[in-house]
This record gives sequence, C-alpha cells and structure tokens, in this order.
Amino acid sequence: EHRTPARLAAALGEQDPTAEPTPAVQAPQSAPLLPLMRRLVTRGRSDQYHQSVTVTLPPTTRAHLAGALGAVLGHHEALRMRVTGADGFTVVPVDDPATYADALLTHVPAPADATDEQ
Repeated sequence: EHRTPARLAAALGEQDPTAEPTPAVQAPQSAPLLPLMRRLVTRGRSDQYHQSVTVTLPPTTRAHLAGALGAVLGHHEALRMRVTGADGFTVVPVDDPATYADALLTHVPAPADATDEQ
C-alpha cells in the first residue's frame, strides 16, 4: 500500500498522535516449515546451514553485548526459532534473554592489527 518511504511517511503523518497504540498480536509459537527449510530437513542437511557475521566493535564488555543481544532476541521471535522436524518449528521461550544471549556469544581473540582475511 505504501511502497515508498515518502508514501509511508505521509501515511504516518496522517495518524492521530494522541491515539492509543494498537496492541501487539501474539505470534504463533509453532508453524509449518517454509519450502527451503523443509528441503534442508528432509535431506538431512539442516545442521549444515547457518548464517554468521563478524563485527568490529568499540571497546565493550561481554555483559553489555549479552544485554544488547538479549534485547534483540526478546523482541524478535524469528531469531529464537528451532526446527523440530519436517513438520515445523517452534519458538524457544526465553525467560532471561541476556543469559540466553550470553550462551550464544563466542569470544575469538584477534591481534589488534588483524586484517579482514584473518
């Protein structure tokens, strides 16, 4: 409906700023697999698929990183999805997102003069 940033901004500008926000809809806790996910599971190769990223950060602490990652995990169910078999996936409930996130962090020491290839 609003296919450009300008149209979206115009539509948002028409909203009543004093209106009550629309409550969030509870996301389903399980769902069928998408076709690509089903293909990976049925071929027995789902453990070989992953995405990763390396980022360079200013000086920080593990606790701050875990807190930030925990906040993201707490708000985005898609990042907590786990495939349960060829029938679908479930969303992992997270009582303490920062603790859950801390277990996902891996510290890899690198020399200060490391290049992108290292």
